[in-house]
Amino acid sequence: MDNNSAIKRFDWIDIAKGIGMLLVIIGHCSIGRYCDIIFSFHMPLFFICSGFTLRVSQTVEDFKKKTKRGFLYLMGNAFGIFLVQNILEIVFSTEERSTSGNILGFLSEFLLEFIGGSGTGITFGSKTFAGIGIVWFLMALFWGRTIFDFLQLKCKRKVVFFLSIVIISVVGYVLGNIQWLPMSIDIAFVIQPFFLFGYVLKEVDLEKRLLLVCAGSLIGWLTFLIFLGIVQEVVLELVYRSYPLYPLCIACAMLGSMFIIGLGIVMNKYLKVPSIPLKILGKHSILMIWVHGLDLYVPFIKKITIATGNGYVNAMIRVLVDCSIFVMVLLLKKLFRNWKMSHVPIESKRNQTKV
Repeated sequence: MDNNSAIKRFDWIDIAKGIGMLLVIIGHCSIGRYCDIIFSFHMPLFFICSGFTLRVSQTVEDFKKKTKRGFLYLMGNAFGIFLVQNILEIVFSTEERSTSGNILGFLSEFLLEFIGGSGTGITFGSKTFAGIGIVWFLMALFWGRTIFDFLQLKCKRKVVFFLSIVIISVVGYVLGNIQWLPMSIDIAFVIQPFFLFGYVLKEVDLEKRLLLVCAGSLIGWLTFLIFLGIVQEVVLELVYRSYPLYPLCIACAMLGSMFIIGLGIVMNKYLKVPSIPLKILGKHSILMIWVHGLDLYVPFIKKITIATGNGYVNAMIRVLVDCSIFVMVLLLKKLFRNWKMSHVPIESKRNQTKV
């Protein structure tokens, strides 16, 4: 595969990811069956967008460099979020941890839980790992991208490459029914078709086929959603390895994601100003993952987000709270960057400008 031209930043991708982040927050609230509708595609959307923007490796050396950068960025953020979660839990918890104040015991337990790397608890061999929440997504994204990049590098023929993607996804599905793997690696297997779907979309002029993209994907997604809901009463939930009527749930997720992507294109084309907040949110989606991954670990924030007995109202409150924190952190980052630049010697600024 040689499709590795420089990928420019697509605003509609950021808008789609921004919509996806809002749906992630809402989907983690108690809103009944609407959670199933959101879960049917919201995580696959990010994997598809990642496949679209992925610049694949052309050599083994290139692959090693990309893997190292991806590990430091995605696994580094995952480690940071999980570490802060544990610190906040110690600070605000009224219960004594099983480690009884032993630093080595805490670190050992922390590292084992991190290695477990699943949104919910898993048992691997004789060891049981506690769930680590939203951090699983960053792990699955890293391993998924790495596996996909490795496969395209080694499979010179498209047919072999596509077949490899299908086989490894089926292997992930089987593992999801037999043995969940640490660090969500079995999920990384299952989601390979999403990366492939996004990768192939680079060859399609979506803006010229906007009506087909929006209408076709919406009709297809709703059809699959109704069928899956009637037959299985559940839809795709990656963190619980729930793959009802696999691979129909995969197709459903692709169509739902395509509708959001089409919506992103429409907003970018006709609603430029209203789409700016979504564009910013999508561009800095990792920051929102930090905010959302920590919001319920701070007692007074948690109380605000469950202030009423109405799940829908609480969902809206949580969106507003998370977005407010997100904006404040973003502004603080900008102020710090400006302050840092103001203290850089003039000669250094000139050199940076030349570069």
